[in-house]
Amino acid sequence: MAVLKERISPKMDELYDFKKVDNGHEIDTIISDILKISQKDMFIMNGCPLSRIGQEISSIDKDFELEINFVFERVKNKIKLLLDCTTFNKNINTDSLSEFIITTIAESLSLSENQSSKHRYLQSISHLVGYLKSIKRR
Repeated sequence: MAVLKERISPKMDELYDFKKVDNGHEIDTIISDILKISQKDMFIMNGCPLSRIGQEISSIDKDFELEINFVFERVKNKIKLLLDCTTFNKNINTDSLSEFIITTIAESLSLSENQSSKHRYLQSISHLVGYLKSIKRR
């Protein structure tokens, strides 16, 4: 639990920053941060630590599962805050979209070590980026 709270949780805040850039469009901020993740070699090669540790331990320890869910919701809410500040071309549920974004990123990072690469990550999230661009009101 200490590793999760003291090491993994801060890394998740670093990896999933999602802070709005002044005068920038919220969707562009999200896309920029999604693409910045491809520069984090440790995450590309080893996957999302929250997702990995969650798969291993959360099913056997309920306290651990609660803490993992807390960190996941904190990251999801960062994205939701950005989405709630923008207008879209379509009727969008920002709660489900923010969950879709974070789960797509985490799973794109969770390929096996032999399959992980910057190219595979960028290829995997290209449809997410395309979708986000398509709903952005200009």
